[in-house]
Amino acid sequence: MNKLIAYLLFLTSGAWLTIFFLLSSPSDVENATILGYSIKVILISSLIFLFSLAPLYLALKLFHQPQQCQTLWLSIFHNKRIPNLSLILSLIIFIGSWSILFTPPYRTANFTSYISRLHPILIWLTIVSAITFLISLFEHRQYSFTKILSANKSTIKIGGISLSLIILLSIIVALSGFGITHPEDYWYGAGVPILGQQLLFVFIITALVAKLEFRSRIKLELRHEALIGLGIFLVAAFFWMHEPIRSNYFLPDTMDNPIYPYSDSALFDTGSQYALIGQGLFNGQYFDRALYSAFLTYLHILVGQNFENLLNLQAIFFAIFPVIIFLIGKEIHSYTLGVSAGLLTILRGINSIVAMAWIDLAGPKMMMTDFPTAIGIALFILFALKWVKKPANLHFAVWCGGFLGLSMMLRTHVLLLLPALIAYILFFNVNISRSYRFIGSFILIIGMLTASTPWDIRNQSKGYPMFYMYYSRIWLVLKERYQIQGSSYLTSPYIELTSATTNQVSKTLATLPSNEIQDGICTSVICKLSNHMAHNLITSFVFFPSSLWLHNIWNTVKETSPFWQPNWGISDIPFSGYVFLFIHFTLFSLGIGSAWQKQKWLGLLPLGIFLVYLLTNTLALTSGGRYVAPVDWVVVLYSLLGSLQILIWLMRWIGYIPNKQEEYSQTEQPNTLHVKQFIKIAPALIMLVSIGSLIPLAENLFKPRYQIQSAEQLLTSLKESEFLEKSGYTQEELTQFLKDPQAVITAGKVLYPRFYEANSGEPDRSTYYRELEYARVVFTIIGPYTIESQGIILSIEKQKFQLDQSDVIVLGCKNTIYYAPFIDAVVVFVTSQPEYIYKRTPAPPLQCPVPFP
Repeated sequence: MNKLIAYLLFLTSGAWLTIFFLLSSPSDVENATILGYSIKVILISSLIFLFSLAPLYLALKLFHQPQQCQTLWLSIFHNKRIPNLSLILSLIIFIGSWSILFTPPYRTANFTSYISRLHPILIWLTIVSAITFLISLFEHRQYSFTKILSANKSTIKIGGISLSLIILLSIIVALSGFGITHPEDYWYGAGVPILGQQLLFVFIITALVAKLEFRSRIKLELRHEALIGLGIFLVAAFFWMHEPIRSNYFLPDTMDNPIYPYSDSALFDTGSQYALIGQGLFNGQYFDRALYSAFLTYLHILVGQNFENLLNLQAIFFAIFPVIIFLIGKEIHSYTLGVSAGLLTILRGINSIVAMAWIDLAGPKMMMTDFPTAIGIALFILFALKWVKKPANLHFAVWCGGFLGLSMMLRTHVLLLLPALIAYILFFNVNISRSYRFIGSFILIIGMLTASTPWDIRNQSKGYPMFYMYYSRIWLVLKERYQIQGSSYLTSPYIELTSATTNQVSKTLATLPSNEIQDGICTSVICKLSNHMAHNLITSFVFFPSSLWLHNIWNTVKETSPFWQPNWGISDIPFSGYVFLFIHFTLFSLGIGSAWQKQKWLGLLPLGIFLVYLLTNTLALTSGGRYVAPVDWVVVLYSLLGSLQILIWLMRWIGYIPNKQEEYSQTEQPNTLHVKQFIKIAPALIMLVSIGSLIPLAENLFKPRYQIQSAEQLLTSLKESEFLEKSGYTQEELTQFLKDPQAVITAGKVLYPRFYEANSGEPDRSTYYRELEYARVVFTIIGPYTIESQGIILSIEKQKFQLDQSDVIVLGCKNTIYYAPFIDAVVVFVTSQPEYIYKRTPAPPLQCPVPFP
């Protein structure tokens, strides 16, 4: 039977089946008119029936006219005046009808009942448009798909090997439960989710950009690249800045308190707050990850203490991240890959802001080091790619090492990326001359040391040895998580504090090298390492959509996908989840193959950095969540490349672009070393020193705000300012009170004041913001009297208070009965404007301990 007649009969039969299913469910009684159906149903059914008569009539007419039938078929699917009309139109209808069909009812609101009623029509349109699209593809074919694949043997071979390894590892994980069913300490769920509708949008943009790059052959110059990068930056900055902050663990708004940083976020911000009162970052103490706190210091200078404004400004700065991903995609493959990866990075950044209230993650509006570490590693990879492509540009190696040094002052364990990259340069880039490989590796180290030296010199001035920041964190991990005793030379209250701010102390690790699991928990080091590595790999992959349904973020992480749920297992993954995981693995593997064919070992550099970074997480016994955020974008990059490769093959199949062997990008081979090459290094080194110097500079911009005064001097100043008279206490009473060893008087700047009703507080017993049995104001105080910040709790009834950033003098008793000690305040004198006195209610006798309210 002629193809056109078969297609027309298919349209007619589909229309009649649609009418049948429409009429098989009568309308509700209120709208029923004729034969139990509403006017709308009868009208729609009649229109579909009339439509079905047209293809039926045409099929009957053409049955005995094969020549005319063939001519009409060609005019529909091979019309040169309107090229690819059937292809594009069918694709648009398919995307539209499929999107409506798979949009969950909770997202369609008032239209749910209409969409439900129109389901048969939507199914019919989806099937018809899909079949029409496939027919159009087949009819437009110009080359044999076998020939296309034979021209991409390397892609298929490397992709097949990669997919086989991934499937093998998946089977091992499924059988052993490693990475899934044996949760550890410092163990979190999947990363920031990507939604189905977002992927669909990115694929459409990818197709449009691919048309411009591969079909139109537009020659893009540096100015075009700059314009694309600027556009990506502006879009990211706009959407990230305007997405409102959600309350979360690190930025809670319990009891409708203003949003202030908490836990690790408070630690980094407190480090900057000390600089603002002239006492240096972290009160002049040693801290290995000082870059982010220095950055916060400059943000506070620009926008003050409003944390919403501060995070909006931070989001603008961090909008450089999608631009860097765009540049990496361009270096690995093409502008199309760069644009699609940059766009998906923007969307994922929006998702991170929306989902911050529900899952552990890193995003542009989180006061954590994970997201800026992702920026640092991306810059590190970008300049590594640029240098390997053009070894004569040695200043690229300087920048590569410099960004590694800066990243190390965000998360110390990126240090392991240095030997990994040097090994890659020495052993996997044989096309580069030996002299350039060794010199490039040396310059890489120089760049890293150049960026970190200003902070190292500052630390040495405080009594710490040079390069202490390179190994202090390693000693801390060995001590706290492996129970290996030893001295890390000198300690700092801040470097030790970071190991316990988010989690409880980790379980003791067994030192025997036996791979045992008891009661679902690993009992040996090897078991724990294997478990964490598997979990790091799993959580770096499972944030993609796992069904056809276009869910929103909340339903994705809370209802429909198990990967963000605690204690999920293999049995919790639905069948569709396995199907989509296989699709994702296939695209990722195909992306690896495509990168190999295009760039050989250079194309696998981001993948290698990804694996090495996950290994550093594993050695630190951390996995999942925000811990994989610095590198899980690499998975997105290769998966998009796999999708792009399929698109390119389809475009070649239909003759949209020429079918040819993928060109291997050769590394430029410089002849000999020249003095000019080394001259270019100097400006890069100067700029890196300048950037690194901004960290110690941040703690020298302000004069000390407070001077240490004795208890007598503080009481005298309160008396002279008439605070004591207003409070009802005499200087003699308070002097007598302070003779108690537990009594204390201190002064400083107030941070993060929060009011809590009785039996409310933050869900963490290791902080003075914890739940307690009485109503109170809780705040943090920094000043010259203690190395670390102090917690203050004042029992008081709910009232309006203005404490943030106030200068205060606090009188109270040391309370050490809880895990996190604090000062049980009797009275708080606000000595800055507006002046005020907050007294404990009910008023206790002046003795320690302060009676329970």
